[in-house]
Amino acid sequence: MRHIKGLVEEACPSEEEHRQLLGESLPPERHAQIILHLEHCLNCQATCEAIVRELDRNDQTTVLDGLQNTQQVNRIVELVRLRVPDQESQQESIDRCTTLPIESADLEKIQLEYQLIKELGRGGQGLVYLARDISLERNVVIKLLSPVTPVSQVAVERFKREARSVASLNSRYIVPIYRVGSLPSGRHFMVMEYVAGNTLRQLHQSGKKFSYQATASIIHQIAMGLSDAHAQRVVHRDIKPENILIQSSDSVARIVDFGLAFDIDDEARITVDGTIAGTPAYMSPEQVADPHSVDSSTDIYSLGVVLYELLTGEVPFRGTARMTMMQMLHEDAVAPSLYDEHAPKDLETICLRAMCKDRSKRFRFARDLADELERHLKGQPIESRPISRLDKLWRQVKKNPIVATLVGSVVVLVSVLAILLSFYAVHLNSLNQRIARQASISNQQRDAALATLGDLTVQLQRKFDDPTLFIEEIQQSTLEIALRGLEKMDGLAGQSLEGGLARAIALRRLGETLSQLEKYEDAEVCIEKSELILRELSLKESQNVEVIVAFADAILASEEFEVDRGEEEWLAKLQKAIDNCRRLNVKDVSVSTKLCELLNSRAESEIRLGLLKRAEESLTAGMHQVSPYWNQTDLPSEMDLRDAILSNRLRSIDLQRIARTDHQQAADRLLEQVMAFPESEQLDGMVLEAKLALFESLGLLKENAIESYKGKWGDSFSSLLEEMRRWAAADSQEYTLVSATLAGVAMDRLEIGIERTARDFLRLRASLAKERLEHLASDRFALLEMFDSHAALADIEFSSGSRKRNQRTFDYCTLAMQGFERLVAISSVGEDEWSSLADVIEMFLDVCEEDIAQGGQMGSQLKLRSTEMERWVLDDNVTATARADDLEKCKSLLKQMAAIAEPSS
Repeated sequence: MRHIKGLVEEACPSEEEHRQLLGESLPPERHAQIILHLEHCLNCQATCEAIVRELDRNDQTTVLDGLQNTQQVNRIVELVRLRVPDQESQQESIDRCTTLPIESADLEKIQLEYQLIKELGRGGQGLVYLARDISLERNVVIKLLSPVTPVSQVAVERFKREARSVASLNSRYIVPIYRVGSLPSGRHFMVMEYVAGNTLRQLHQSGKKFSYQATASIIHQIAMGLSDAHAQRVVHRDIKPENILIQSSDSVARIVDFGLAFDIDDEARITVDGTIAGTPAYMSPEQVADPHSVDSSTDIYSLGVVLYELLTGEVPFRGTARMTMMQMLHEDAVAPSLYDEHAPKDLETICLRAMCKDRSKRFRFARDLADELERHLKGQPIESRPISRLDKLWRQVKKNPIVATLVGSVVVLVSVLAILLSFYAVHLNSLNQRIARQASISNQQRDAALATLGDLTVQLQRKFDDPTLFIEEIQQSTLEIALRGLEKMDGLAGQSLEGGLARAIALRRLGETLSQLEKYEDAEVCIEKSELILRELSLKESQNVEVIVAFADAILASEEFEVDRGEEEWLAKLQKAIDNCRRLNVKDVSVSTKLCELLNSRAESEIRLGLLKRAEESLTAGMHQVSPYWNQTDLPSEMDLRDAILSNRLRSIDLQRIARTDHQQAADRLLEQVMAFPESEQLDGMVLEAKLALFESLGLLKENAIESYKGKWGDSFSSLLEEMRRWAAADSQEYTLVSATLAGVAMDRLEIGIERTARDFLRLRASLAKERLEHLASDRFALLEMFDSHAALADIEFSSGSRKRNQRTFDYCTLAMQGFERLVAISSVGEDEWSSLADVIEMFLDVCEEDIAQGGQMGSQLKLRSTEMERWVLDDNVTATARADDLEKCKSLLKQMAAIAEPSS
C-alpha cells in the first residue's frame, strides 16, 4: 500500500511532456523518468494514447497500419482510458479523501470492533488502515472505499467481487478476507488479514536482488496459490509484482487483490461495456485478442512475466499501453539468458513455456508449473524442453519474411565479392556460411549476422578505395545489393545493443560510400536510417561511449544533406549530439575528439550565418576539449585527434580573416607544425587541405596559379605546385586526391564569403586538369574536373555583381560548354553534368541577353552555341543519362536562345 500512496503523490507529467516523449525530444534523464512513471500510471498511459489517436487522425499512415489485431488493441486502449479517471476528477477524489475525515458515525461503528492504528495508504478510490481486531486480538487491514458520491458503481462491484472471490478460497498462499460490509455513510469496507512485509514491486524498487533459488521458490508458491484458486474456478486476471506480498517473518509469498477476478462458470463475467482487466505489461495475448476467451492459462502467462522480470530486471514488453500490447501480440520475448548469461537454463525454459503465445503449449494447469519449479528446486531434471531450432526458425519466418530473405541477400553480396576478389574468396565464403547458419536460430545469432554484414560493408568501402579492383558500374551494382539487403532488415535491429549498433554503423558507412559515388538520394536514406537507430539507442544507453560516438558520426555524416534544409535545423541536430557527448561521465580521447569535431562543425555553420562571436566561442570550446591530449607545440600523431585540431585551427584563422584581424602569425605557426609531419603523411587528406589553405592564407596563391614564389614559404609552395603538375601529368592517385581537396577547400571558402580565394583554388584545379589533358586528351576524370571547375567559376562570377561580371561569366560558361562537348565526344556525360549544363545555359543566356540590350557583341555567340547544344538534346544516346526535368529545362532555354539569336544575327 505504501507503493500505491507513492504513485498518487508523484506528480504526473504535463501533456506537453507527453508530446515531447512521443516525439523523442526530451532530455534522456527526463525521458527515462517518464517511461518508468508510465509503467505504473494508467492515467498517463491514457493521456499518451489520446495523443497517439490525435496524431493518427492527422496522419493516417501509422506504424500500426496493416498489423493484425490493431482494432482490438485500439479498443482495449480506449477501455484502459475509460477505466482510468481523468486527472481533474482523480485529483478531486484524492483531495476529498485527504480533506474529509472518516465520518463520526462510521468511526463509531468501526471502533466498536476495531482499534485503528495507522493509515497504510490512500488513493483516488479510498483509504487503507492497519487496525486491531478487539475481540480476536489480532492485527487486520481495513480497506474503505471513498464516500458513495465520488466512487463509480464499477468500483463498488469490483470491491464486492474481490470479497466474494477470496471468500471461497482457502490457501496458505492467498491473503484471506475476513469480512465485507458497508457503513452508515455508504462507504463500503473490507477486513482482511494483515501481512507484515512488502510487495515484490517494493522489494524490486528498493534494490532487493533475489537468488535464482529464491526466485524459483517465490514463483512456486504463487503457482500453488493460483492452483488453489483455479480449483475453485476463480481466475485472478491481474498477477503482477504489486499483487504479490512477501511475508517478513518466513518469506512466504502471498497473492492479494482479487478485485479483477471472475468465476469461470459465471456467464456474465464480461460486462456489457466490455471492461477489460489486467495491467498491459502482464496481460496475456488472449486478453488482448479475445477477452471473452480468458481462462486460468492467462494467470500462468502473467506469472511467467513475473518470473521473467525477476530473472532479468525487465518486463518482456514495455512502453505505453498500445506499444506494449502490439509487441506482446507480434514479438517474441528476448531470452532471459541474453540479459543474464548466468540465468539457469531450466528456469529460462520454464519461463518461456509459461509465456508461450499459444495457450496449448503453456503449462496446462498452474499445478503443473508448480511441479516443474519444485523439480528444479530439488535439482531434478525438468520435463519441459526448450523451443527447438526448427520451431524458432518457423516462428521467425511466419512473423517476418525478412528473416527468410536476409540469407539470400547476403549470399548474393558475398558471391559478387568472391568473383571480384578471388584471393579473398575463402574468407568471404566462410563468413557467408556462418551467416547462413546463424540466420536460422535465435535472436542472439541474428544479431551476430547483422554485425557480420556490417563488417562486410566496411570491407566493401575499403576495397572501393582501390580503383584497380573495381570499375564504377560494379561498385554501384554491388552497393545497391547491399543497400537492398539492409533495407529488408528493417525491424530486426533493436533486439539488442550489439545488433542495433552494428546495423547503424554499417548503414552510415554505406551512405558515405554511396555519397562518394554521387548516389546522393540513396546515401541520404542510409544515413538517416543510421541516425534514427542510434538516436533510439542513445536514449537507452546514454553512458555507452560506442553508441554516443557512433551517433555523433551519423550526425556529422548527414551535414551535406541537412545544411540544404536550413542552418537552424542543422544546428539543433548538432546540439543534440554535443549534449550526448557532454553527458558521458568518462575522460576519453575519442569522446573529446568527437566533441571537438562537432563544435568545429557548429562553428562553420555559425560563420555561414554571420554569428562570428558564437563561432569563436564554439571553436574555443572545441580546443578546450582536446587540449589535455597534446602539448600544443607539435601536432599529435593520432589521426582523428590531429584532424580535429587542424580543422579547429583553420576555422579560427578563417574567422580572423573575416573579422579583418591579423591572422598571418597564427597561420605561419600552424604551417610550421604541419610541415614538420613525416613525408609519408604529407599527402594525407586533412594535412594536404591544411597546407593549401595555409599557403593561401599567407598570400602565396595568386590568380596565375602556376608560378614561382619568394619569401619564407615560397620555395615550399613552388615545390608543391610542381609536384601537383607531375601528378596531373602522370594521372596518379595523388592527382585525384589533390583535385578533390582543391574543390573542397574552394567550397569552404565560398561558404564563408571569401569568394576571391574560392576562385583561385578553382582556377588551380582547372589548370591541373588542363595539364592532364595535354597528355591524354580524352581522360574522363580530367574532363569532368575541367567542366565542374568552369561551371563553378561561372556561377561565382554571375553572383558577384562586379563590373566585369558579364564578360567573366560569359567566358567561363563558354569554357564549360566546350568541356561538356568533349564529354559528349567520349560518351561520359552523367546526370549531374546535365544538371550543371542547364545552370550554365541559363547563366549564358542571361548575360548575353543583358549584353545585347546594352548594345554588346555577345549575341553572335548565341546562335552558334544553340546550334551545337541542339544536337546534344536531340541525340537519344547523349540524353540517356539526363533527368527529365534537366532535359526539359535545357530544351526550353535553347528555344529562348534561338529566339534571341535570330534578330541579333
